[in-house]
Amino acid sequence: MAKRVRKSVIPKGLPMPKMKYSPGVHAGPWLFPSGQFASDFSANGVAREATRDPQSPDLQPSELRLQSRYIWKNLKRVLDAGDSSLDHVVRMDHFFVHRDFEDAVIPSIDEYLLVRDEFFPDPDTRPTANSMSCSNLLCKPGILEIDFVAVTKKSKWVKETIRSSRVADPPEGHSHAVRVGPYVFCSSALASDLVHGVDPATATSKNIWCGNDIANQTRSILDQLALILEDAGSDLDLTAKAQVYLTPEGMKDVYRFDEVWRERFPKNPPARTLIPVDSLGVKDCVVAISLVAVTTDSGIKLETVNARGIPKWPLHEPHAMKAGNLVFLSSALATDNKGRFPSELRLNPNWPWYEKYDKPIIQQMEYILDNAEKVVQAAGGSGYDNVVRRQCFHTDYDEFILTWGVWRSKYPHDPPASTTIEEANCPLPVSGATMMLDLWAYVP
Repeated sequence: MAKRVRKSVIPKGLPMPKMKYSPGVHAGPWLFPSGQFASDFSANGVAREATRDPQSPDLQPSELRLQSRYIWKNLKRVLDAGDSSLDHVVRMDHFFVHRDFEDAVIPSIDEYLLVRDEFFPDPDTRPTANSMSCSNLLCKPGILEIDFVAVTKKSKWVKETIRSSRVADPPEGHSHAVRVGPYVFCSSALASDLVHGVDPATATSKNIWCGNDIANQTRSILDQLALILEDAGSDLDLTAKAQVYLTPEGMKDVYRFDEVWRERFPKNPPARTLIPVDSLGVKDCVVAISLVAVTTDSGIKLETVNARGIPKWPLHEPHAMKAGNLVFLSSALATDNKGRFPSELRLNPNWPWYEKYDKPIIQQMEYILDNAEKVVQAAGGSGYDNVVRRQCFHTDYDEFILTWGVWRSKYPHDPPASTTIEEANCPLPVSGATMMLDLWAYVP
């Protein structure tokens, strides 16, 4: 039996759901906490202390502030139990639920930032961050979920925050990048100066018959990230992983986005996940990008990973990229070589009642995980035992519980850190696919 490379971190007294999962996962120098929302997993949904009294709501802090504080208290417990601390957090992902908002713009998150500043009062110690809007969290009244990446104290790695003077100030007071050990983590970047909305230079004039917003925005973002990486002692060509956040408008133009990607990464492109989001934080921005790279002095040679016997869809990304002990998988969803939903996973319209709750979504998860195992093996791992972190995106939460049974069967012991989000308003890049995973693995 292969030696397990991850170990669950379960703080005493932390509220736990009925389904087994790991609040945090240790793997080498890393700590990967699962996504936390403000629930004690009681029938009330959101914990009482994170809920305003309906009899006097205006005499109390906002729901967002109450939920934020509850989440950060629990995340700190995971850090403490996992040989880490707030000073060792290098990256945070925020998922905000905003219903009935106008113009597809995330409303103010100032109430969250007040709580964030309680836990990270010194701007020079704040990690990188990615913030996006989603449809729902698994706890219906929840309006915020946070997960992050941290290093352990035993790693002896010193976190260095990077603020570049050559690009706009980081949004919400986060760092442009964090350098830790041989890696650089960049906050998600938008085509905006964060003052005037979307950068006018990237917008296509309605009176001109040429240009494309997503192409212009992508070029602008990659120009910014190249400068940030340079200031952090890295280079765009040393990118190991890209997470690309696309609104519904952006997802319709994936092909144009991919053309720019081929321009900037003509050979050996990084692993990449195309993540659907309801909206981004600036009106008219259709794409945001965050990167993980290695430093120029790391001594790490990036290794492109392409596994035999599994589909290689037509977009410009490998199955995975190995950077030291970390393996970053690209978009994990059900697709064939032509970017189509596999015929064997499609619902037979002549037998819809037999197959509706069995074949499509359960087989999607099995298909994705079986392919992911082969990719990790091609990267030098044993397979499932090396996966340490997942973010799962559903277009319909009604399918979640069916996929969980497949996930649990693959990971009966010390399961990976997990965050599961619904993005009901943005399609996936493969027509017919209703879920996708972003997976990280650790190979000693």
